[in-house]
Amino acid sequence: MKVQYPFCSLRGGASVWLVLCCAMAVLTFTMTGGAFAQVQNQPGIVPEGVVAGFAVEGDIYANSPLDSAIGGNNSDWFDNAVAGRIGIGVLNNDGTPKDSTAFGPGVLTVVNRFDLTNSNSDDSWVGGSKLNKPDTWGKILHNNNNKSEINHAYVMVTQDQATNDFWLTVGIDRESNNGTDFPGILVLQNGVSFPLNAPAVLTGPDGGLTNNDLAVILAWSQGGNQPTVRIFRWLTDDFVEISPDSVAATAFVSSNAGQAITSGRIHGIRR
Repeated sequence: MKVQYPFCSLRGGASVWLVLCCAMAVLTFTMTGGAFAQVQNQPGIVPEGVVAGFAVEGDIYANSPLDSAIGGNNSDWFDNAVAGRIGIGVLNNDGTPKDSTAFGPGVLTVVNRFDLTNSNSDDSWVGGSKLNKPDTWGKILHNNNNKSEINHAYVMVTQDQATNDFWLTVGIDRESNNGTDFPGILVLQNGVSFPLNAPAVLTGPDGGLTNNDLAVILAWSQGGNQPTVRIFRWLTDDFVEISPDSVAATAFVSSNAGQAITSGRIHGIRR
């Protein structure tokens, strides 16, 4: 399967990000068009959690690319042993997360979620689901088109032991980078469940969600190799976009331009 791997990593202070492990969902939403400020193709290194830091540069292997200042001697999702380089993968080659003893105390969660592809049994959003209208959310079984076809979702949460800041690092694949698409991550304080062929069950007190819930959207507009990151905060009954200037120093995003191969099904470790 030919896939494209975008990666996004965000840091937040403890007062904001304590809800990181409460609920997460990988999804593709319909969004309205229009101009917006951009955080795009901004590689970086997540400093906390794993040896040599975790590289966000559109690659899924440790110590790669060898000639790069970001990734050449850093950790990543999968191992890639190189003489003289110290980066490690947080996942085994079969896709299962490594035992927590392989990491320092800063790694709180590592998950590799597998999703069906090219199948009529694949779960999908019901038509008309919109980001800012949770009462339109619902799940059906449907064979998705290749621009929205996700096979793997990777999630890692790490914590700076000195500052107590949290980093949320996410990677997904897409079968094709043609066309407009909006994969994203929800960070919720109260759960949402998705019964099949029925509206989503929302438990938040503020229009179904909870004030200060977050939505991080990776927006591809008319295809392309690099997504634009858009970050929203839920306020009363709508998602309000956060200025990219306020997060630019602590948000990294990058995507590969070619293909990568990996394996594994649903796995996860939690501390």
